[in-house]
Amino acid sequence: MNWLSAAKVISFVSEKALPFIKDNWKILLILILFVALFFSMRKDYKSLEAAFEASKTSYEQRLTAMKELHDEEIRQREEAMREYREKLERINSRYEDSRAELERRREQDTETIREQFDHEPEEVKRQIEEVFGFEYVE
Repeated sequence: MNWLSAAKVISFVSEKALPFIKDNWKILLILILFVALFFSMRKDYKSLEAAFEASKTSYEQRLTAMKELHDEEIRQREEAMREYREKLERINSRYEDSRAELERRREQDTETIREQFDHEPEEVKRQIEEVFGFEYVE
C-alpha cells in the first residue's frame, strides 16, 4: 500500500504540479526568496533587539553605579565641610582666646609702663629708645 500511495503522489505531482511550476517558476522563485528574506530579516531584528536590550541593561547598570558614586561624593563632601566648619570654629575660638589674652597683657603692660613712668621716667625713656630705636628729644 505504501508503494501505491507513493505512486499516486508522484503521478499527481507529474500531472498537475510540474506544469504549474514550469509555467510560474519566476513567481514561485520570488515567493520563496521573499519568505527567505522575511525570516532572515526577522532573525536580524531579533538579534538587533537582543543587542539593544543588552545595551539598555549595561546603560542602566552604569547609571546606577554613577548614582552610587555621586551619592558617595556628596557624602564625602558634606563630611569634609563638617570637618572644615569644626576646625574653623576651633581656630576662631583659639583666635578669640589669644586675642583676649593679648589685650589683657597689653593693658597690663600699659598700666605697668604708666606706673613705671610716674616713678622712673628716665628708665622708661631708655627702654623705649632701646626697643624702638627712637631718640628722646625734649
